[in-house]
Amino acid sequence: MNRLAFPFAFLFAFSIGCLFFIIGMYFAGSSFLSCERVELTQVNCTITEHRWLGLATDATPLTHVERAERESYDCKKNKRNTTCYRLVIVTKNGGVRPNSLSDGLAVEINQFLTSGQPTFKAEESDWLGGIIFMGAGGLTMFVFGSVGVTALIKGQF
Repeated sequence: MNRLAFPFAFLFAFSIGCLFFIIGMYFAGSSFLSCERVELTQVNCTITEHRWLGLATDATPLTHVERAERESYDCKKNKRNTTCYRLVIVTKNGGVRPNSLSDGLAVEINQFLTSGQPTFKAEESDWLGGIIFMGAGGLTMFVFGSVGVTALIKGQF
């Protein structure tokens, strides 16, 4: 590799590692669904998402929840067209599609709505995917950082 190409290749690879690390930090977090029965026939819920290693929080209030549905849509998995499912929480004002909660919660939410229980809570964690991205990014940064520092010490830059 010539002297001019090496720094660019190093910076490119190191930047890819940084990008993976940042993506991992964004996805590392968890999502909470908390519902409470305000009146006998009225249920209000809040979806709380923790991103950026749990440091950033986004809360979405849902008033007058009527039901939860498992909605199907066309998607691609492994380069094949298939049917995927997502959760839809239907309120008096329309449907909300939280990306961070799985479609399997629809049954549990509907059971809560018909049960008369005062509260319902569910949590889903996204830590594993975030940690995998952070690990891949950190490893890439370490390897190419080591190569770059070694090259700098040897005077190859």
